[in-house]
Amino acid sequence: MPERILEYSVLDFANHDAAVDVAAKIMDFVGTPKGSRFSLDPDRAVVWIFGGQLFVSDGALRAAAATGLTLSPSGRIASDQLPAGRLLICGDATDWNS
Repeated sequence: MPERILEYSVLDFANHDAAVDVAAKIMDFVGTPKGSRFSLDPDRAVVWIFGGQLFVSDGALRAAAATGLTLSPSGRIASDQLPAGRLLICGDATDWNS
Protein backbone atom coordinates (compact mmCIF):
# COMPACT_ATOMS: atom_id res chain seq x y z
CA MET A 1 0.00 0.00 0.00
CA PRO A 2 1.42 3.43 -0.91
CA GLU A 3 2.60 5.71 1.85
CA ARG A 4 0.13 8.45 2.76
CA ILE A 5 0.98 11.91 1.42
CA LEU A 6 0.69 14.38 4.28
CA GLU A 7 1.03 17.66 2.36
CA TYR A 8 0.43 18.95 -1.13
CA SER A 9 1.68 22.02 -2.96
CA VAL A 10 -1.03 24.40 -4.16
CA LEU A 11 -0.90 25.63 -7.76
CA ASP A 12 -3.25 28.46 -8.76
CA PHE A 13 -4.40 28.95 -12.35
CA ALA A 14 -6.59 31.51 -14.10
CA ASN A 15 -9.34 28.93 -14.62
CA HIS A 16 -10.27 25.26 -14.54
CA ASP A 17 -9.17 24.65 -18.16
CA ALA A 18 -5.65 25.95 -17.49
CA ALA A 19 -5.39 23.69 -14.43
CA VAL A 20 -6.61 20.69 -16.47
CA ASP A 21 -3.97 21.36 -19.15
CA VAL A 22 -1.14 21.19 -16.62
CA ALA A 23 -2.63 18.15 -14.85
CA ALA A 24 -2.91 16.36 -18.22
CA LYS A 25 0.75 17.04 -19.01
CA ILE A 26 1.82 15.55 -15.68
CA MET A 27 -0.49 12.55 -16.06
CA ASP A 28 0.62 11.91 -19.66
CA PHE A 29 4.28 12.00 -18.64
CA VAL A 30 3.74 9.60 -15.72
CA GLY A 31 2.20 7.17 -18.24
CA THR A 32 5.41 7.00 -20.30
CA PRO A 33 8.36 4.66 -19.69
CA LYS A 34 10.53 7.62 -18.66
CA GLY A 35 7.88 8.97 -16.29
CA SER A 36 6.76 5.66 -14.83
CA ARG A 37 9.05 6.08 -11.81
CA PHE A 38 6.61 8.78 -10.65
CA SER A 39 3.84 6.20 -10.33
CA LEU A 40 5.58 4.43 -7.46
CA ASP A 41 6.33 5.27 -3.83
CA PRO A 42 8.03 7.21 -2.45
CA ASP A 43 8.07 9.68 -5.36
CA ARG A 44 4.61 9.07 -6.80
CA ALA A 45 2.74 11.81 -8.60
CA VAL A 46 -0.65 12.59 -7.12
CA VAL A 47 -2.72 15.44 -8.55
CA TRP A 48 -6.05 16.72 -7.24
CA ILE A 49 -8.08 19.46 -8.94
CA PHE A 50 -10.66 21.84 -7.57
CA GLY A 51 -11.74 24.68 -9.83
CA GLY A 52 -8.64 26.56 -10.97
CA GLN A 53 -6.38 24.97 -8.37
CA LEU A 54 -4.21 21.88 -8.42
CA PHE A 55 -2.99 20.17 -5.28
CA VAL A 56 0.12 18.19 -6.17
CA SER A 57 2.47 15.84 -4.36
CA ASP A 58 6.21 16.48 -4.37
CA GLY A 59 6.52 13.65 -6.90
CA ALA A 60 4.06 15.43 -9.20
CA LEU A 61 6.16 18.61 -8.98
CA ARG A 62 9.26 16.61 -9.91
CA ALA A 63 7.39 14.93 -12.78
CA ALA A 64 6.28 18.36 -14.03
CA ALA A 65 9.86 19.63 -13.88
CA ALA A 66 11.02 16.57 -15.85
CA THR A 67 8.60 17.56 -18.63
CA GLY A 68 10.02 21.10 -18.70
CA LEU A 69 7.11 22.73 -16.85
CA THR A 70 8.08 25.49 -14.45
CA LEU A 71 5.50 25.66 -11.70
CA SER A 72 5.44 28.04 -8.76
CA PRO A 73 3.35 26.79 -5.84
CA SER A 74 1.45 29.45 -3.89
CA GLY A 75 1.69 27.41 -0.70
CA ARG A 76 1.25 24.02 0.95
CA ILE A 77 -1.84 22.34 2.34
CA ALA A 78 -2.26 19.37 4.68
CA SER A 79 -3.99 16.39 3.11
CA ASP A 80 -6.82 16.65 5.63
CA GLN A 81 -7.49 20.22 4.47
CA LEU A 82 -8.06 19.37 0.79
CA PRO A 83 -11.40 20.72 -0.52
CA ALA A 84 -14.33 18.31 -0.22
CA GLY A 85 -15.32 18.64 -3.91
CA ARG A 86 -11.88 17.82 -5.33
CA LEU A 87 -11.28 15.31 -8.12
CA LEU A 88 -8.36 12.91 -8.32
CA ILE A 89 -6.63 13.40 -11.69
CA CYS A 90 -3.47 11.37 -11.13
CA GLY A 91 -3.01 8.81 -8.37
CA ASP A 92 -4.85 5.72 -7.23
CA ALA A 93 -7.75 4.66 -5.05
CA THR A 94 -5.63 4.64 -1.89
CA ASP A 95 -5.14 8.42 -2.27
CA TRP A 96 -8.87 8.93 -1.61
CA ASN A 97 -8.17 8.02 1.98
CA SER A 98 -5.86 11.03 2.39
